[in-house]
Amino acid sequence: MIVFENLTTMRRLRSPSDKFFNSYNVHCQVEKLLVEGAQINTPFAYTFVLNNASHSASTLIRTIEATNLPGERRREVSFKNGQPLSFVVALHTSKSVNAKGERTRSVAITEPDEQVKKLEAISTKNGFKVLDAQVIDNHSLFIKKGRQPGFWLAGAKLMVKAEIIDPVSFEVAFAEGIGSKKSFGFGLILPLNLETADE
Repeated sequence: MIVFENLTTMRRLRSPSDKFFNSYNVHCQVEKLLVEGAQINTPFAYTFVLNNASHSASTLIRTIEATNLPGERRREVSFKNGQPLSFVVALHTSKSVNAKGERTRSVAITEPDEQVKKLEAISTKNGFKVLDAQVIDNHSLFIKKGRQPGFWLAGAKLMVKAEIIDPVSFEVAFAEGIGSKKSFGFGLILPLNLETADE
């Protein structure tokens, strides 16, 4: 399969009055860049690293269509049944709780063992089997849309050793990300030992 990757810096993402870095601004800039600018109509995945000092975010975007943005890299990758693969992924980690007499609400999963189980629960449908996974960092994001109250999306960054069990499903996962809240920067698979043909 062929994917296209862009590494870009999103700027002016936080005003001095903001108490927290608003990750919703990254989401809006990515959408504007791809949908309005490059006119991408297919799913995409991205992740970012915040720089609080410069109020910016270094952002890696993966698409299956060429965006023709400056510096775009074309990558040809292939996956085989039984192929071992190590990768890092920032996964949205929450669960729904429905106490008696109360409406369902989402709560953060904070225990590393449960965070790994969250990954394992979605692995098969995404074409891989988890052989080992370690939580290496918390990755919660603050989201505030306009004048609405802000909220946190719980997440964890995991180092994963896996085996591919369904190459077709894994291709989709590689291109589109895994788990929920992908539109806010969760779910992009960052391989550590994948040979590619880059241009």
